[in-house]
Amino acid sequence: MMLLRPEPTGDLLRLEHERAMGQLTALIYQFALLTRYPEIR
Repeated sequence: MMLLRPEPTGDLLRLEHERAMGQLTALIYQFALLTRYPEIR
Protein backbone atom coordinates (compact mmCIF):
# COMPACT_ATOMS: atom_id res chain seq x y z
CA MET A 1 0.00 0.00 0.00
CA MET A 2 1.52 3.27 -1.11
CA LEU A 3 0.97 6.37 0.97
CA LEU A 4 2.31 8.77 -1.63
CA ARG A 5 0.29 8.23 -4.76
CA PRO A 6 -0.33 10.48 -7.73
CA GLU A 7 -3.93 11.36 -8.45
CA PRO A 8 -5.93 8.15 -8.93
CA THR A 9 -6.60 7.64 -12.59
CA GLY A 10 -9.66 5.95 -14.04
CA ASP A 11 -7.69 2.77 -14.74
CA LEU A 12 -6.46 2.54 -11.17
CA LEU A 13 -9.96 3.05 -9.79
CA ARG A 14 -11.33 0.44 -12.18
CA LEU A 15 -8.67 -2.07 -11.11
CA GLU A 16 -9.38 -1.41 -7.43
CA HIS A 17 -13.10 -1.87 -8.07
CA GLU A 18 -12.59 -5.12 -9.96
CA ARG A 19 -10.35 -6.46 -7.20
CA ALA A 20 -12.92 -5.56 -4.54
CA MET A 21 -15.71 -7.17 -6.57
CA GLY A 22 -13.59 -10.30 -6.97
CA GLN A 23 -13.05 -10.55 -3.22
CA LEU A 24 -16.76 -10.01 -2.57
CA THR A 25 -17.69 -12.69 -5.10
CA ALA A 26 -15.24 -15.13 -3.49
CA LEU A 27 -16.73 -14.44 -0.05
CA ILE A 28 -20.29 -14.98 -1.27
CA TYR A 29 -19.28 -18.18 -3.10
CA GLN A 30 -17.48 -19.51 -0.03
CA PHE A 31 -20.46 -18.68 2.20
CA ALA A 32 -22.84 -20.39 -0.22
CA LEU A 33 -20.65 -23.51 -0.22
CA LEU A 34 -20.52 -23.57 3.59
CA THR A 35 -24.28 -23.18 3.96
CA ARG A 36 -25.18 -25.63 1.22
CA TYR A 37 -22.56 -28.27 1.99
CA PRO A 38 -21.59 -27.92 5.67
CA GLU A 39 -19.59 -31.15 5.63
CA ILE A 40 -16.92 -29.77 3.27
CA ARG A 41 -15.11 -27.16 5.40
